[in-house]
Amino acid sequence: MLCAEPVLRSNAPSALLLRRDCLRCIKGRFVLSYNDHSLVRELYADYKIEELAHTYTICGSGKSG
Repeated sequence: MLCAEPVLRSNAPSALLLRRDCLRCIKGRFVLSYNDHSLVRELYADYKIEELAHTYTICGSGKSG
C-alpha cells in the first residue's frame, strides 16, 4: 500500500491520527511519504522509519533535500 502525504496542519491532527489508525489495521506492508516533521515522528514512533535522499525539482533546477 502506498499512501501520499496529507497536508500537515497544526489545527488538523485528527486527519493524521485517522490515517495512522487505519494503517495499524492493514495486514502487510505500506509506504508512507511525509516531510520530516516532529509530529509525524511522534505519531509513527512504533514503526520503522527510513529516511531517503531525494531531489526537489521545478523547471529542471534541482534542490537536494
